[in-house]
Amino acid sequence: MIKNKDGEFQSIFPSLREDRIEYAIISLASKQIVDLDTDKKNNRVFILRTSYYQVQKEIVEAINRREGKNLKPSSSPYNVSDIKKALEVLKITSIRVNNKNGKKQYLFNRIKDMYLEDKKVVIELGSMVADYINVGDWRATDKDSILASKGAYELKMRVLLNMNFRYATENSVYNPSLDFLIEKLGISKDTNKRTTLQMVVRILEKMQEVEKIEVEKKYSGKKLENAIFKIYPSKEFVSVMINNNKLTKRTKDNEYV
Repeated sequence: MIKNKDGEFQSIFPSLREDRIEYAIISLASKQIVDLDTDKKNNRVFILRTSYYQVQKEIVEAINRREGKNLKPSSSPYNVSDIKKALEVLKITSIRVNNKNGKKQYLFNRIKDMYLEDKKVVIELGSMVADYINVGDWRATDKDSILASKGAYELKMRVLLNMNFRYATENSVYNPSLDFLIEKLGISKDTNKRTTLQMVVRILEKMQEVEKIEVEKKYSGKKLENAIFKIYPSKEFVSVMINNNKLTKRTKDNEYV
């Protein structure tokens, strides 16, 4: 629950806005110097000092590079009020990680706290985000495509593809099940499986990261129970990932010089 401008509380759940702003924050943190602190449980906390303008600029510049546009930060899809609300939602959102048996392993918040200090927005990032940045996963992603995504499912699918094709070659293939994608993309399990499968196929077919897909349907009688995908990366996407990995390695090597 967060308080609106009239002082009333309202329920807001993470959506495309929160996802894009979260990854814009991660992108900013991966490129600039951040302070390192520890919380009460001795977990590492990255402290980013930035501005709402910088968040807008990060998203708009990704859109410009991806779509060949020349937009100004003022043309960001999110104004200052949007960014404030998104950060509040991210702060109170806990992410639950289950093991393969469906039992909770741990809970974490990607943003532990945020506040204003000397005209800067101070954002405390949790240890999971700190690790994500440290190991170079974000630097190796096609971040422009992620930040320029126009749909929540599309963005989450891009993140999955970037993770699974991190060291891709042209002959690589990714084999997720429909049930796995339903969980990772946050699709309602109440939706008809055939409808969900058609939607996921449409999303994949429109993505420049994907060369082609094959689907093996799993039935119980006449009822569609699940499906196994074969997702092949496009040459353009493989090339981007290879170049990003080279840049990430070069950056790491320079950090230790």
